Amino acid sequence: MTSSASDAARVEPFRIDFPQSDLDDLHQRLDRTRWPDELPGVGWAYGVPREYLRSRAPGRRPSPTR
Repeated sequence: MTSSASDAARVEPFRIDFPQSDLDDLHQRLDRTRWPDELPGVGWAYGVPREYLRSRAPGRRPSPTR
């Protein structure tokens, strides 16, 4: 069987399904995370700033997306 370049470039939908209990557990653990202090005024020089990371943690979202 041969495949063409158009076959290789075709996007096919897929679904990843995690049990809701796993997502709930993840959100609870993120809610309990102890975020480290950060050095004042260093920005990105020593890694990801705490507030930037906290704002993107799944447990910090107003409502989980399913």
